[in-house]
Amino acid sequence: MGSKWFTGGVVAAPRGRIQFDFILNGIRYRPSIRRPPSEANLRRARERLESIKHQIRLGTFSFEEEFPDYRMLHRLTGTSKARMCSDVFDAYLAHCESRLRRDDMAAATVRSYRRSWIVFGAQRLAT
Repeated sequence: MGSKWFTGGVVAAPRGRIQFDFILNGIRYRPSIRRPPSEANLRRARERLESIKHQIRLGTFSFEEEFPDYRMLHRLTGTSKARMCSDVFDAYLAHCESRLRRDDMAAATVRSYRRSWIVFGAQRLAT
């Protein structure tokens, strides 16, 4: 198939397909699309792969939307959609509370974080 350095993570696959190669959540995926692997299509596919990698870094990549015909779609663990700030902070507070139960974090610290979240949430509702 060729090294990723040379191919840019995009190669011509059998039966008129173009195969992508990227890592999502620590797992390597190699989905393909049905396009004749001409030089122009491979160039566009490399550009599309760069866009995919950028979306992965931002946390906005949706595998199901980008590759709906992927044959292993049922094996995907979770989704990679963007999370709301409130979801992230709620998860962090839960983590801090579990550390508090293990005596790994001070109660004052957890209270301070909780208070900050209440203020932040009130400001979000006011706007």
